[in-house]
Parts: sequence; structure tokens; C-alpha cells
Amino acid sequence: MKTKEINIEIPKFPIVSISGDGLVEYFRDLSDLSTPPKSMLGIKYFESMTIIDILGNSFKIINYELVQTLIPSWIQSRRKVMLEFEFDGIIELSNIKSLLVGSINKHIDFWDSSGDLESLLVRINKFNSAPDLIETLCAEYYKKY
Repeated sequence: MKTKEINIEIPKFPIVSISGDGLVEYFRDLSDLSTPPKSMLGIKYFESMTIIDILGNSFKIINYELVQTLIPSWIQSRRKVMLEFEFDGIIELSNIKSLLVGSINKHIDFWDSSGDLESLLVRINKFNSAPDLIETLCAEYYKKY
């Protein structure tokens, strides 16, 4: 009996996600991405999200399924979800930089609140590879937040 080979592609972490309205988030691993706050699932959190992995591969989340409710934290309860990804192409470094800068410009009040907006923009433009860019910005994100 011949079995059909199933190729499930998932992003290589860390990743950067960009929502439909241009909000940028960073995730160190699949566990971080697959445990959103309960409130985010009600606003179609995953449906407009573009994910760019450390290799510059772009993914969409085409389906998610609630697996369990995690123990509520004092801030907000989280849900564990199983995610189904679809490969959406490769994004060149210059386009990744443009997406990030575009998000910063769209949400300038948020990004400027840290006081290092100009430094962030300069650093983004100095990176020579997607892995260096995404890995460094993700590490900085987790230090701050």
C-alpha cells in the first residue's frame, strides 16, 4: 500500500509577525506563538498575520484549533492552539526592512515611547542578513518586554 507523503512546513524560529494593521511582534519559538491571550482569538488574531522566519521565508496561518485553556494568569488567561501554516514565498532582506520600517512609521507613538526610535531605524538598515536582523530584534524585544 502506497501512502501519501505529507509535507508540513513550519517557520524556523525566531520569527517576526506583522498583523494586517501593521503591528509587529517577535516570537522566540512555537510555544510563544501558539499561546495567545484569550482576547486575541476573538479578534481574528492569526487571520491577517504574515510571519517571516529567520531564513526570510513568509508564512500565513491558514487554520488554528483550540487545544486547551492554560491556567489563567493574573494579567490574562492564555489559550494553547495548534497552528497550521502555509508557505507564502521568500521575502528579500530589503523587503523585510521595508515592512518593519513601515510598521514603525504606522505605529510611531508606540515605537517612539522607548526613546530610541532613531537608533532602531538606523540598526534595521545596517543589517546584512535576515537571520541577523530577526534574531537580534527578537532578542532585544524579549529583553524589553
